[in-house]
Amino acid sequence: MRTPLVSAVGVAATIYTHQVANVLRVLTDIRVRHLLADEVGLGKTVQALMILNALHRQRPNLRALIIVPDTLAAQWRDELMTRAHTTPYETQFPGEGQYVRLTWEDQLRQKNADGTPKLALSDIDPARYQILIVDELHRLRSDLQDRKSVV
Repeated sequence: MRTPLVSAVGVAATIYTHQVANVLRVLTDIRVRHLLADEVGLGKTVQALMILNALHRQRPNLRALIIVPDTLAAQWRDELMTRAHTTPYETQFPGEGQYVRLTWEDQLRQKNADGTPKLALSDIDPARYQILIVDELHRLRSDLQDRKSVV
């Protein structure tokens, strides 16, 4: 039997024992929701990327939504591309081979050419995304925090 960690360790980062233990717990648990919380700098982003990679390898049609404060959008884009080896999409629809939508609060304020919001609260839809990653929830707008809680 193959361990779920095989595809998780493909993240380009130094991986530590506590990260492996947390990732294994998430990948083998029967519960659906998990919270990665520890001190700053202990690798929560790397753990989230490891989980994301493993789940995508198990389910190639998987779609993920990552919501971050405006100030973390560039960092997450870089982490996804350099560590998880995937290019996120930032619009309604993914491009070829893309499965991670990266969104940030400013997209709620921006409009597409047709006047529709780049990100509407209704886009945070469990029918569209099987994984939701929220970074720094406490720094997001309250309406976004509330919408996230019903997913």
